[in-house]
Amino acid sequence: MKHFVSYIQKEEVPWPSVKERHIKNYIMTVRNEGYSDHSIARRSSAMRLFLKYLRKQGIMIHNPMEDIKQPQLVKREVELSKGEQMLLAEKMKADARDYLMYLMLVEEKIKVSEITKIQWRDVNEQSSIVYLPKRAVSLKESTLQQIKLVSEEKIEGPIFKNRHGKPLSVNGIHFILKGYLKEMNREDIRPNDLTKF
Repeated sequence: MKHFVSYIQKEEVPWPSVKERHIKNYIMTVRNEGYSDHSIARRSSAMRLFLKYLRKQGIMIHNPMEDIKQPQLVKREVELSKGEQMLLAEKMKADARDYLMYLMLVEEKIKVSEITKIQWRDVNEQSSIVYLPKRAVSLKESTLQQIKLVSEEKIEGPIFKNRHGKPLSVNGIHFILKGYLKEMNREDIRPNDLTKF
């Protein structure tokens, strides 16, 4: 929103005078700056809410976003072949923690944001279940075996930690996964895409 507010201020247009053309010019500006369609759609949603708020406050008479359609996102088509999945698994097997991460994503379809929240107490090895904040997942045998390998050094707290013993963040997991995908020249794959194959 700061970017949009700065743009309107730079154009020296008072909020009550903001028209559809100003919005379209702003969208064209961010598109020319190289922002993705996804980013532009997010910005449009934020602008719509912000201008709606200004209208409710009586600052604007009309919300110009009401006349502008929300950009339609084209669904990303990404694929990782079975061979590429096997290669990624082989690369990640070199590290017990990273291979468990692979299994959680690819085999169990657990999202990166969910993985960061898994604590040792959430894993019930006897019933083969991991309890996530909003659901429970029945674990495959391969995942259970890998958990047992990692749990040899088990202590309280999160399963996934960095090299300094601190909990891995979403950004930390992204960094690790992107490193492996870069080695395979598949930087087009996003970490959460791994749950879709």
